Amino acid sequence: MTIKHLSAGIVTFRRENNEIYYLLLRYPQGHVEFPKGHVEPLDKNLKDTAIRELYEETGLVDPVFIESFYQEIEYDYHFKGEAHEKKVCFYLAEVFSQDVVCSHEHTELFWSNYDDAMSQVTFENAKNLLRSSKVLIDLYDETAQENS
Repeated sequence: MTIKHLSAGIVTFRRENNEIYYLLLRYPQGHVEFPKGHVEPLDKNLKDTAIRELYEETGLVDPVFIESFYQEIEYDYHFKGEAHEKKVCFYLAEVFSQDVVCSHEHTELFWSNYDDAMSQVTFENAKNLLRSSKVLIDLYDETAQENS
């Protein structure tokens, strides 16, 4: 029997001196990825789950979502001899604070520019999320400059 999980997360970024920084979390198992977590019964929807998880894992509040970004990743793993399937629904959001607090679920939390983030992120599906995020952020920034 396979156990199925549904989670939501946010590819979180901030701006500093015209540079984009992405928030990454290191898990106790050693891998690096984005804030995410399981849907809980009181969550109204997946975006609420993502917002709650961002707060619980980092202390960050009030993410500003890039509404046109939504991606799902799926993967399988084994834990304690049982098969698991996981789907994680990701959003993209900007935050305006760099002050973060590392939760007990992680060993490290840090901000990285795109190139460093690409070298730090462990899994290919997370690298694809990062690539897609950068394309959309660059497009938004380019459009904003043209309209100003």
